[in-house]
Amino acid sequence: MVNEIQPTGSSYPADRVSGARPNKAGSQPVAPKDNGEDQVEISELALWRSKIDSLPETRAEKVAAVRQEIAAGTYETEQKWDAALDSLIEELNNGFV
Repeated sequence: MVNEIQPTGSSYPADRVSGARPNKAGSQPVAPKDNGEDQVEISELALWRSKIDSLPETRAEKVAAVRQEIAAGTYETEQKWDAALDSLIEELNNGFV
């Protein structure tokens, strides 16, 4: 038994296939420069993804612990230690201690 091909339901006849259209007057096709080297263009999105992929992984537990310390006011940073040591040294040099 042979199945019949059903029509698509379109009421428009198919268009004819035509040949290539000529270029506008005065325009010339641009041939790529062939200097014997390959070229690659990377999109801005690809550059961002590459940067993100090169970042170290973030551990959720560590982030949560740091957030808790910040909220409690107990998070110590190198900048805080430097400021405290600078203040202590200044006090020692000025004879306050």
